[in-house]
Amino acid sequence: MLRSALIPMVLPCVGLTFAAVAQTQQADVGPDPSHQSSADTDLVKSVTSLEKRIVAIERLLEARKDQAELGRGLIPFDNVVTNLRSERLTRYVGLSIVLAVDNDTEQSAVQAITPLKPPLKDWLLLHLSDKTLEDVNGRQKRISLRDEIQRGFNSQLTEAGYSGFVKSVLFIEFSIQ
Repeated sequence: MLRSALIPMVLPCVGLTFAAVAQTQQADVGPDPSHQSSADTDLVKSVTSLEKRIVAIERLLEARKDQAELGRGLIPFDNVVTNLRSERLTRYVGLSIVLAVDNDTEQSAVQAITPLKPPLKDWLLLHLSDKTLEDVNGRQKRISLRDEIQRGFNSQLTEAGYSGFVKSVLFIEFSIQ
């Protein structure tokens, strides 16, 4: 799978070797993990973080493949984390999205969207912060949220003088805490 192909390329970039990862994995199955050094703990955290990034890259590549079949290009968007509206508990929603645009207008869309990312992100943060846990929990509600984001982004782009470039919004990551 893609993960096995990416790991050899990425490990040297973060200063890790297969031997260090293997030692850490062996230490994890040892009798008493409390005897791990802080370096081992840091290594485990780095590997875990790396694995999460690889999963996100895999999802993005899968989405890119799906969109290529539909004749659309993809524009990555910044990650977003904000509070959900709640009376009692503090809940957070974290999103990583990709904007799907038509292939024939992808270059124009990138030129239009790139300088407008800060106001688009601001709109998205405000929009999400007005949502409750019930508003974003479940498949149908997340599909509705994707549509709301698409309409909101296209509205913001129209106000800036560009017509609706965003054909769909894809969630690469969606987490609630």
